[in-house]
Amino acid sequence: MKVAAGGCDLFLAADRQGEADELPPEAADLAAALAVEWAEQVAEHGNHDADRVRVRYELDAARGNLVDEQGLGAGLRPVLNALSRIRSMAALGEAFAGKLLRTAIVQVSRYLTDDDLRAEVQHDQRSCVFGFSA
Repeated sequence: MKVAAGGCDLFLAADRQGEADELPPEAADLAAALAVEWAEQVAEHGNHDADRVRVRYELDAARGNLVDEQGLGAGLRPVLNALSRIRSMAALGEAFAGKLLRTAIVQVSRYLTDDDLRAEVQHDQRSCVFGFSA
């Protein structure tokens, strides 16, 4: 069985070791919307009362401060932090869970808003799965 893991390097900035988490405005808006939707789902349907209460509190406090001129706004950090503390994520460790959440949201947002990046990732995926470039 082949696992499609190609394209991950496409999310890295050429002159940096970590992922490029600066987002153009349309991707930042989508990233904030994804994080808010994730938080809304936890606040409404989370398995633990404490998780629901914490996420709802941070989500309510963050309204209007989710995106700024540098991308994901300061108001979104507490929401992501609250999501990283829910029991299903906390098992990973809060710092790792937070980084994982932010990376996932940034990468999905870039993938969905950047046609060239999406085409390159899909090409890498086909190469990985089928063993050839299509």
